[in-house]
Amino acid sequence: MSEMQPQPNEDRKTDRWLEPGPTNVQVIYILYLVGFVIGVSALVGIVLAHINRGKVNGWVETHYVWAIRTFWIGLLFGFARGAVIVVLAWLALDYMITEDERPGWIQEAKSRPLVERGADMLLTLVPEELLERGDQAAEDARRRAEEVRRAEQTYQQLVSPLRKSDAETEQPTYNEGMRDEIEKAIEGLMTDETAPGETTQ
Repeated sequence: MSEMQPQPNEDRKTDRWLEPGPTNVQVIYILYLVGFVIGVSALVGIVLAHINRGKVNGWVETHYVWAIRTFWIGLLFGFARGAVIVVLAWLALDYMITEDERPGWIQEAKSRPLVERGADMLLTLVPEELLERGDQAAEDARRRAEEVRRAEQTYQQLVSPLRKSDAETEQPTYNEGMRDEIEKAIEGLMTDETAPGETTQ
């Protein structure tokens, strides 16, 4: 009876995904692309590129170097772009809302000095003429916003009925003596309108 010979384990196709080589480079590129949707996958890609760099030669090695440089340059660009967006948002907020009207979390933000410094640096790059036009446009926008707010308040006052408590305080009240006097005055007016010599029926 022949003994069963152990079969050698065949390499799985997925094993070469992590081994240095062209397939691994393709996996890293795919992870970078998926990183636009799921940022963590790009981190996995950069780790694979750092682990496998220097283990192969030729054009594959150049792809590892390119992948590493692309990641770090893209990360730096992302931070710079985010900082510019935050500074532009701050400038828009500064033009539209006065200091007193800003929420407390903006006034007390710890990063506010950095954002203000970045805004000042960005404003130095803008021509003076554009700054003056921007200030004028911001002032016009504030004035229009204030006019709209006042018009809205006036409209609400006109269409909203008075509350009972407000109506009671604003409308005059008459006691019994005042009512008697008013009735006598009305009767007096009625008798004055009757011609002399005529009797009311």
